[in-house]
Amino acid sequence: MAPRRFLRIVAGKDREHFNQGSGREQLAKAVVDPTNPLTARVFVNRVWQHHLGQGLVRSPDNFGVLGQVPTHPELLDWLSATFVESGWSTKALHRLILTSAPIAAAAYLTKHPLQATETTARFGA
Repeated sequence: MAPRRFLRIVAGKDREHFNQGSGREQLAKAVVDPTNPLTARVFVNRVWQHHLGQGLVRSPDNFGVLGQVPTHPELLDWLSATFVESGWSTKALHRLILTSAPIAAAAYLTKHPLQATETTARFGA
């Protein structure tokens, strides 16, 4: 039987096995561990995609090595760090994204459709 742990290709060889009880609690803690950047980045990308139509990573179902690189990696890193620092507050994340410049640009575009092409391309909306 294979030991309970993250896949080596994702977590590396040095990651400890989940050996306490069924391992489910250890897995849950490992997923939301602040030192695990992937969970926050994936969640932030999904919320961004929900509000703007496209994520900062265009391949949200393949966030790993084979996926596409983020269009704005610094923004994704900052949003992820802010999300974790806020105690994983989804309300704060939604507020942060909904008060951002791309959302303001999207609102502007609905009022000024003739200028949509250039601005839409610039903001990726």
